[in-house]
Amino acid sequence: MMRIGIPKEEIIFNAGQEETRVAVVPISVPKLKKLGFDVLIEKGAGDKSGYSDSEYEEKGAKLSNLKEVMNSELVASINIPSQVEVMKKGQMLACIADPFRFPQRIKKIIDAGVTLLSLEVIPRRLSKGQSMDVNSSQDNLSGYKAALMGSQ
Repeated sequence: MMRIGIPKEEIIFNAGQEETRVAVVPISVPKLKKLGFDVLIEKGAGDKSGYSDSEYEEKGAKLSNLKEVMNSELVASINIPSQVEVMKKGQMLACIADPFRFPQRIKKIIDAGVTLLSLEVIPRRLSKGQSMDVNSSQDNLSGYKAALMGSQ
C-alpha cells in the first residue's frame, strides 16, 4: 500500500497569517483508502481547520509523528512543508509550491530527487485539470468570504 503523509501546516504566509487549512479532511480518508492508500496524519494536523485527531482515526487514518509522515511515498500539504529537506529520492510532494516566487526551494526539492506536484500550475482550462484546480476553488471561497464580509 502506498502511504500518503499529511503534515501539520506551519508556514507563515502573506502578512504574517498562519495557514489554517489542512491538505486532507477526514471525509476524504475513506475515499483514499478505497483507492488503496494508507493515510498517515501528523498529530494535530487538522486542529487549525477544526478537525480533531479522533475524527481522522474514526475515518481510518493513522496518527503519526512528523518524521514518519515525511517518510511517506507521497506527502500532501497546502504549502511546502518546513521539513521538506528530510525528503529523499523517489518520494513525491503534492502542494502549492509557488515555483516562480521560490525557485531556490524548488531547485533543492528537484535536486534531492523528489517529484514535485505543484498544484497551482495545473492548467485550469483543461477539462482533465479542472478537478485538480486549486486556484478556482480558492478563488470561489475568497469571493464568497468577501461577499459575507461586505454584507456585514
